Amino acid sequence: MQTYQIEKYLYTRTKNIVPTDSGGKELFLFASLVIEKNQPIGDSSRTSVKTVVSKLYEKPVESCPSIYLELANDTILKEVTQKRFTILVNLAETDEYSFFLFPES
Repeated sequence: MQTYQIEKYLYTRTKNIVPTDSGGKELFLFASLVIEKNQPIGDSSRTSVKTVVSKLYEKPVESCPSIYLELANDTILKEVTQKRFTILVNLAETDEYSFFLFPES
Protein backbone atom coordinates (compact mmCIF):
# COMPACT_ATOMS: atom_id res chain seq x y z
CA MET A 1 0.00 0.00 0.00
CA GLN A 2 1.42 3.36 -1.03
CA THR A 3 1.16 6.19 1.48
CA TYR A 4 1.63 9.88 0.94
CA GLN A 5 1.56 13.00 3.05
CA ILE A 6 -0.26 16.29 2.55
CA GLU A 7 1.33 19.35 4.14
CA LYS A 8 -0.48 22.60 4.80
CA TYR A 9 1.30 25.79 5.80
CA LEU A 10 -0.93 28.02 7.94
CA TYR A 11 -0.82 31.55 9.34
CA THR A 12 -3.24 32.36 12.12
CA ARG A 13 -3.89 35.61 13.98
CA THR A 14 -6.25 36.54 16.79
CA LYS A 15 -6.98 40.09 17.91
CA ASN A 16 -9.08 41.16 20.87
CA ILE A 17 -9.38 44.30 22.95
CA VAL A 18 -10.15 43.35 26.53
CA PRO A 19 -11.03 45.45 29.58
CA THR A 20 -8.51 45.54 32.41
CA ASP A 21 -9.19 45.45 36.15
CA SER A 22 -8.14 49.11 36.37
CA GLY A 23 -10.87 50.20 33.93
CA GLY A 24 -8.62 50.59 30.88
CA LYS A 25 -8.38 48.46 27.76
CA GLU A 26 -5.63 46.17 26.57
CA LEU A 27 -4.84 44.89 23.10
CA PHE A 28 -4.27 41.15 22.82
CA LEU A 29 -2.70 40.18 19.50
CA PHE A 30 -1.49 36.65 18.81
CA ALA A 31 -0.04 35.25 15.57
CA SER A 32 1.46 31.90 14.72
CA LEU A 33 2.78 29.78 11.88
CA VAL A 34 1.86 26.11 11.83
CA ILE A 35 2.63 23.13 9.62
CA GLU A 36 -0.19 20.60 9.44
CA LYS A 37 0.62 17.17 8.03
CA ASN A 38 -2.08 14.69 7.01
CA GLN A 39 -1.23 11.14 6.08
CA PRO A 40 -4.14 9.12 4.70
CA ILE A 41 -4.19 5.56 6.03
CA GLY A 42 -6.93 3.47 4.46
CA ASP A 43 -10.28 4.99 5.42
CA SER A 44 -8.78 7.29 8.06
CA SER A 45 -5.82 9.63 8.37
CA ARG A 46 -3.09 10.59 10.77
CA THR A 47 -2.71 14.32 11.46
CA SER A 48 0.16 16.11 13.14
CA VAL A 49 0.45 19.81 13.85
CA LYS A 50 3.73 21.59 14.53
CA THR A 51 3.88 25.21 15.68
CA VAL A 52 6.94 26.85 14.13
CA VAL A 53 6.41 30.45 15.32
CA SER A 54 4.20 31.84 18.07
CA LYS A 55 4.15 35.58 18.90
CA LEU A 56 2.12 37.50 21.46
CA TYR A 57 1.67 41.28 21.70
CA GLU A 58 -0.11 42.57 24.81
CA LYS A 59 -0.19 46.27 25.68
CA PRO A 60 -2.57 48.99 26.81
CA VAL A 61 -4.40 50.37 23.76
CA GLU A 62 -2.95 53.84 24.40
CA SER A 63 0.56 52.58 23.62
CA CYS A 64 -0.28 50.42 20.58
CA PRO A 65 0.36 51.29 16.92
CA SER A 66 -2.94 52.55 15.52
CA ILE A 67 -2.76 50.09 12.61
CA TYR A 68 -2.96 47.20 15.10
CA LEU A 69 -6.12 48.70 16.56
CA GLU A 70 -7.65 48.92 13.06
CA LEU A 71 -7.34 45.15 12.53
CA ALA A 72 -10.65 43.31 12.87
CA ASN A 73 -11.42 41.84 16.30
CA ASP A 74 -11.38 38.35 14.93
CA THR A 75 -9.39 35.21 14.31
CA ILE A 76 -8.09 34.54 10.82
CA LEU A 77 -6.62 31.34 9.44
CA LYS A 78 -4.89 31.56 6.08
CA GLU A 79 -3.21 28.80 4.12
CA VAL A 80 0.04 29.98 2.50
CA THR A 81 2.59 28.46 0.15
CA GLN A 82 5.76 26.89 1.50
CA LYS A 83 7.76 29.80 0.03
CA ARG A 84 5.51 32.41 1.74
CA PHE A 85 5.70 30.40 4.97
CA THR A 86 9.51 30.58 4.91
CA ILE A 87 9.33 34.33 4.30
CA LEU A 88 6.91 34.73 7.24
CA VAL A 89 9.16 32.71 9.57
CA ASN A 90 11.98 35.12 8.76
CA LEU A 91 9.66 38.12 9.10
CA ALA A 92 8.56 36.98 12.58
CA GLU A 93 12.18 37.18 13.73
CA THR A 94 13.25 40.33 11.89
CA ASP A 95 10.10 42.50 11.64
CA GLU A 96 7.50 41.48 14.20
CA TYR A 97 5.44 44.60 13.40
CA SER A 98 4.84 43.44 9.81
CA PHE A 99 4.39 39.82 10.87
CA PHE A 100 1.27 40.77 12.85
CA LEU A 101 -0.10 42.72 9.87
CA PHE A 102 0.01 39.84 7.37
CA PRO A 103 -2.00 39.42 5.09
CA GLU A 104 -2.94 43.11 5.13
CA SER A 105 0.66 44.26 4.54
